[in-house]
Amino acid sequence: MENTTTPTPHEGVTVRMAGKDWIVPPLNFRQLKELLPRIKSVQAGDFTPEFLEAMGRVIHASLSRNYPELTPETVEDMLDMSNFTPVFNAVMQVSGLASVKGVMAGQTT
Repeated sequence: MENTTTPTPHEGVTVRMAGKDWIVPPLNFRQLKELLPRIKSVQAGDFTPEFLEAMGRVIHASLSRNYPELTPETVEDMLDMSNFTPVFNAVMQVSGLASVKGVMAGQTT
């Protein structure tokens, strides 16, 4: 994995995962078009395996802009119950989209 102290090509917000800081850039237009159904399913708030898959895909897409070597599996391994909501919300906020509230309980408000 790339050292996160190396300058990244895209500006964004810093999140902490797996003991490292990562720069989360906004989704690009192509990613947004492809991922919009997944984003909407997360915002619907049904806490299911599909919900977690959608969150992971969105987070991976954002991170892949700065860290193209990251696989979806590596991103999933870095996410846990303490960070997946803040990291997803960081992607949404930096991308200019609404954040998801209450996803730990599987509910949105």
